[in-house]
Amino acid sequence: MGQLAENLRVLAWIDLSKKKQFLSRKDEWLVKELNISPDAAIRLLTRDEVLSDNHLSVLVMKFNLAEDVILSGSLLTEIGINIFQENMVYLIAMLKKIDISQKALAKEVGVDEHTISRWAKKASEPVGRSLGKFMVFIEESLGKSVAVDLSKERLFLELSPPGRSFKREELINLLNTLEDNELEELYPALIKLLN
Repeated sequence: MGQLAENLRVLAWIDLSKKKQFLSRKDEWLVKELNISPDAAIRLLTRDEVLSDNHLSVLVMKFNLAEDVILSGSLLTEIGINIFQENMVYLIAMLKKIDISQKALAKEVGVDEHTISRWAKKASEPVGRSLGKFMVFIEESLGKSVAVDLSKERLFLELSPPGRSFKREELINLLNTLEDNELEELYPALIKLLN
């Protein structure tokens, strides 16, 4: 992934986080913000695609950033984003989506519910034993490996959801949006792929 693609993901995360929409798809956000096709959004978020001047202007105005920062600077560094804290917010939101409350998470990790709330609000971070228990619980609940370094790995910028259950749910949701004729056309290819 190139610098522009990463920066677009960061901008999407920032905007969606302000709206407490931590799990919204970044490609859908880009489609809406720039009025582009879903394919164009995916290309921008995954490759070194060129951003048009008009689209760049939209982002410059919305985020009050210089063009060169958006195009080639490291927004994570420029803005001072704490990768560990953003990952914690993201993972706690993922747990909430599968109906694991902060109270239940606190019990599993062996901390107070207010501690989990502070992690979710970026007011503090888990360390030592509580971090280890949190990571084990993540692996059990989301299917995400505990070998991940939350201070380096940018989970919150991923385009696909972590864990098998979320990927399965996303595929089912996509299939449910298909028209009958579209499903009929795709069915043979899907069966071939899945067998």
